[in-house]
Amino acid sequence: METLKLAEINVALVMEVAPLDKTISGIDTAAQLIDSGKYYEGNQALKGVEDGVRYDVADANSDPGKASSTLDKTAPTVGSAKSVTSAPATMPANK
Repeated sequence: METLKLAEINVALVMEVAPLDKTISGIDTAAQLIDSGKYYEGNQALKGVEDGVRYDVADANSDPGKASSTLDKTAPTVGSAKSVTSAPATMPANK
């Protein structure tokens, strides 16, 4: 890391995590709905799974005084029609 810092190369780490049990359950529910011809409801169940994904972004070269940014997107229930609109996680510009 020190070599990257000296070369003024900025490194951002992005981690995408999802709760395993809720994800599997949501996908199973969506598959059942789609198989029974309920495409809209199946799509909403998949949207709920997608909304349950959390993105953590950390700037590895930032000063200790700076906080890393975190973008959390969570769905209250699987199959929720709640719309979450936010900017995608981006890497900070080189300094």
